[in-house]
Amino acid sequence: AAFGDNESGQCDVLSWKNVTKIDVAKGYTVGVTASGKVLFAGDGSSGQDEAASWKDITDIAAGTGHVLGIKKDKTMIAAGRNAQRECEVGSWKNIVSVAAGDDHSIGMDSTGGFYAVGYNGSGQCDVSGM
Repeated sequence: AAFGDNESGQCDVLSWKNVTKIDVAKGYTVGVTASGKVLFAGDGSSGQDEAASWKDITDIAAGTGHVLGIKKDKTMIAAGRNAQRECEVGSWKNIVSVAAGDDHSIGMDSTGGFYAVGYNGSGQCDVSGM
């Protein structure tokens, strides 16, 4: 079940089944099923609803206007607004964890190394020393 402001339909998830991962952002909700299919509810006006066509996804992250997905082969995929290059994650490899912010994206690989792209006005992408 989902509760709260449903102005954009972001709470319309009652029909979702076999969901293993879920994330929310302002105006939308994304989920991943056990089979790796992405589910989407709400406002996709920035193009982030393209994620609903993805398959073989193991994890997902919802940003303000973009969605990130980790594929079964541990590479990345992104959809949505890319005004600050926050969707430029296609070269990332061996990713095991991912997070999406307003205008930036962070990933961690299997060795504990970090990747970051997007707006860095407050140092949110300064992860090289971590």
